Amino acid sequence: MARPNTIMTTKTATSPIHNNFCLNIATPLSPSSHLMNIVLIIGHTVNYNRCKLQFNRQCKRTLSSSEHTWRICSLTPPFSPGSQEVIMSDKIDRRQARTKQLLRQALLELITEKGVDKLTVTDITTRADVNRGTFYLHYRDAPDMLKQIQDEVFETIRSLIQEMNMLDLMNYAERDEPYPKTVALLEEFARHGRFLRVTLGTKGDPVYATRFHDTMRELFTAKLAFWQPKDEDMLVPREYLITYMASANIGVVTRWLETGMKESPREIALILMRLINHGPLTATGLRNKTFA
Repeated sequence: MARPNTIMTTKTATSPIHNNFCLNIATPLSPSSHLMNIVLIIGHTVNYNRCKLQFNRQCKRTLSSSEHTWRICSLTPPFSPGSQEVIMSDKIDRRQARTKQLLRQALLELITEKGVDKLTVTDITTRADVNRGTFYLHYRDAPDMLKQIQDEVFETIRSLIQEMNMLDLMNYAERDEPYPKTVALLEEFARHGRFLRVTLGTKGDPVYATRFHDTMRELFTAKLAFWQPKDEDMLVPREYLITYMASANIGVVTRWLETGMKESPREIALILMRLINHGPLTATGLRNKTFA
């Protein structure tokens, strides 16, 4: 007996133009599930046909196709009536990803050359060798393209910072080991290294740099309020400590990006850990030096 959610193909009549197949579903669908997306696997390759097949309550329909060698068909979960979802071709997805990458590369080159304020759709599409119509399938204009990329990168980094735990951080600091979540955060910075280096640089977007700084302050404020609610137990006023922490961390990461990320994310995480745990004065090594 066939396993649930398995589709078996049964070849029926053939013609010079079409091969017909009957799709037999092992388990019946609910009456409300009329629409399904089918992934057709042809031979050893997957062919993502944009097909929407209507099923009756007996779950049988005949599929016609010009393909000659069908091996197996697998299905995605059923959709509600009226759903317009379709399975997109891998080829189309790869082409779209490549187009966006070309546009993104052109954007970064133009920011480096001209700055953020002088970006135009014409310059971007000409540099990327992509027509304007294709550009407008993804973005409204040049500022919208920049903002979409900025938001995507920013939200990912923000979520990683939010996952950090100060108690865990202290435990790793005591062992003089890099905090794994800091390493993961820096790996994300590295993944978007070129974009961040350009947009946070001198010809980049100063508003974006301020956004990072303000977010760091907000997150540090929230975490410190939870772990250390008593101002009287702090060595310096809370506001100045938070400002120092946010500026110092962003400064180190920005410098790392500007110099081409020669150190690994783990190495930078250890540098940040030691600065946080010991402070700048101890980091100079002067405390252990004997002066005449």
